[in-house]
Amino acid sequence: MGTKNLTEDQIQMQLVAWARLHNTIGPYLIHIPNGGYRNPREGAKFKRMGVLRGVSDIFLAKPQNGLHGLWIELKRPGGKLTSDQYNWIKLMLAQGYEAKVCYGFDEAKDVILEYLKNKER
Repeated sequence: MGTKNLTEDQIQMQLVAWARLHNTIGPYLIHIPNGGYRNPREGAKFKRMGVLRGVSDIFLAKPQNGLHGLWIELKRPGGKLTSDQYNWIKLMLAQGYEAKVCYGFDEAKDVILEYLKNKER
């Protein structure tokens, strides 16, 4: 299966598998289980538990270069950002986080590596 045919879930699993190979990345990279179908009862329960529309898929809980952490909204190539996702990214940027939309594994990996470079902002 070519990388263009991978689902967002498959791309994310690929990214997490890569991250787990690196002690400076793997322990800090977490998935936010916000997406996917939920029946109405489960959806209401998750909403009461704090699930919010638009929250990014992945969080790198590692402060770096004066930023609090890195949020990644992962999309497959050609995927579309929703207005809720766009608003979440804007909110996180305003709060001192890095926040990016990444289209595919390579772009997400590159964003993580760039974020982790030791440089002044």
